[in-house]
Amino acid sequence: MAKRISRTLFDLHAIGTRRALVRQYSTECSWWSDLDDLVFGTVILDHTDQDYGWILLVRDGVGRFRCANLETDIATERRATAALRIAIAETVRDSAFTGFALQGDEPSRIVDLLEDRGIPDEKLHRNYLILRDEVSKAPSRKVIEAISPWLVSSDPHLVKEFQESQFDQRLWEIYLWAMFRDQGYDVEHAEAPDLKVSSPWFRFSVEATTVAPSTSGPLADHPKPTTPADISEFLHGYMAIKFGSALTSKLNKTDAQGRHYWEKPGFEDIPFVIAVADFHHDSDFERLGPMTYSQGGLYAYIFGRRMGTIEKNGKLVGYSEPIEQHTYNGKVVPTGFFRLPKAENVSAVFSRTPRRLQNLIALACLLASPLPITAISASDRPLIQTRMRLSESHSASTSPTPATKNSGATNYKCSIIRMPSVP
Repeated sequence: MAKRISRTLFDLHAIGTRRALVRQYSTECSWWSDLDDLVFGTVILDHTDQDYGWILLVRDGVGRFRCANLETDIATERRATAALRIAIAETVRDSAFTGFALQGDEPSRIVDLLEDRGIPDEKLHRNYLILRDEVSKAPSRKVIEAISPWLVSSDPHLVKEFQESQFDQRLWEIYLWAMFRDQGYDVEHAEAPDLKVSSPWFRFSVEATTVAPSTSGPLADHPKPTTPADISEFLHGYMAIKFGSALTSKLNKTDAQGRHYWEKPGFEDIPFVIAVADFHHDSDFERLGPMTYSQGGLYAYIFGRRMGTIEKNGKLVGYSEPIEQHTYNGKVVPTGFFRLPKAENVSAVFSRTPRRLQNLIALACLLASPLPITAISASDRPLIQTRMRLSESHSASTSPTPATKNSGATNYKCSIIRMPSVP
């Protein structure tokens, strides 16, 4: 027996299977599995020949769902669907079927983010323990179990840091991998930069970073804004400085050979992107999670402008005014990330607002539909082949204009753009 399933479920299990080029030449029409979800299948429309086919996915030797059987050149979608359902039934009824189909190219070892490494609980990250142990996080664990085998990372510290000291940072990195895969890109999990993202049309690299809690210095005194005025000062002062610290540390970081991220072999001639997420404090009953409200601090630091709303003639209108610096508790930081030396090598600053463990539950749902991806671009190394920026004087406009070469001077130009998904 075969059952029709949602694209959400299929996308989760097939997250590492599709390749960017395949989406250009075919469209998936429906998604199927057996009653026990041992095999999955999809009916496809071939754009070139305008006929149909089907693809059957079975776990390979390390547990990843990959193509194990297929058929093409079928005249109608109805016939292709019937043929797929028969193939599913015959596969699971075969006495020799073990639930796996060896491909012959499986890696010797896969990433298992939930691996029991024999580490005492007191050394594990509190959020990892919540993910591992709480009954309510069972959907999150299922998502992690489905994604983990595809994370063929060259970074030997991925699992250790995910479980122990850098849960938030690694979760953000995994989220980015899954999101770009869902958008239709091929993603290589590297070490530094973290990701190499590609399609048949262009490539770019991504280094993930997070805003972490401050335990010492002027920023250790975390404000608790309550009024709109307090919140505005908090965003344009405290949070702008926090985002600035995370971004400039990536901008200035070099390896043992003195090379920046964009200078490393294999990454020299492609756009470099910094992806930042805010984890500067945990949510509790008194405070919302930081990523629900802190984006204004990022925009202020990136654009070097104070933005907000005021009441004018009985209407609420937005305003934007230039600023020179951000201050908090005696700490002063110049504004404008793309005014900094070397920032001309950064093609974009990318940000999303996921919410820690809740995001793992959301991943399975989000994979079924395009994600609105906001990128703040300001350099001559464009994410897309067309350079897109707006003048400093723009307010809420979203119509990009062609850009001239960014010299890194103070008259920089920025824009908020939408990254396209692969067709």
